Amino acid sequence: MEAALWIIGIVAFGYYLIHQLKKGIREEVEDAVFHAEWDKEMTDWRERRDAFELLRKEEEQLWNAGKREAAYDVRVKADRLYPDFAAEEEETHREMDELTQRSLRGESLPEPPPRVPVDVWFDGRRWRARIRVNGKNVFLGRFRSEAAAKAARNAAGEKHGVEHVAYRVSI
Repeated sequence: MEAALWIIGIVAFGYYLIHQLKKGIREEVEDAVFHAEWDKEMTDWRERRDAFELLRKEEEQLWNAGKREAAYDVRVKADRLYPDFAAEEEETHREMDELTQRSLRGESLPEPPPRVPVDVWFDGRRWRARIRVNGKNVFLGRFRSEAAAKAARNAAGEKHGVEHVAYRVSI
């Protein structure tokens, strides 16, 4: 009787180990799929950004060479092909122009928010979050999703009265 209970215990433990192994493999596969999709998105984004920057450089070269119409055509092409980058660039220029005008009128410029580095990164298995407060790193934890890590980062930023300053993903 005692031997039978022993065997039942060993079999149950075996099933438990198999379940844990399957669970671990499933998590690793999910992490690998997520990581591969993220890598593809980042590669696509970088290629689009590089193509946009090449068109802007071509536009600048044409403009400097006195070929104004050709430069304008290249600018229109870049804006049409990459509207997200063009809009971001336009917004940056608008903000810089506004600050320049305020400075020329002698108005005081706004104070920048306090700069406290706040990080979220992927360590190969989990997302990690950290915030720097009073010169010290405060580790916020490991998270299954990027959204959860960002939420922790944002909550810590609000708690310490700082805006989100830096976002870094390291692999």
